[in-house]
Amino acid sequence: MTLKELIVEIKNLNSAEQHRLKEFFINSIASFSASELVFQEVTERKNTDGYTCIYCSS
Repeated sequence: MTLKELIVEIKNLNSAEQHRLKEFFINSIASFSASELVFQEVTERKNTDGYTCIYCSS
């Protein structure tokens, strides 16, 4: 599905459905943004000694 087709489908939704879709995206983005900091901190702590190949240890 192209972006244009997606926009047409969204415009075909009634106002309540559009509102629910908007709330879904807002909540999804907020959830991702909050967890992004956690992932970043875990990555930084996990790789404090740098990155090492699990196969050859280089």
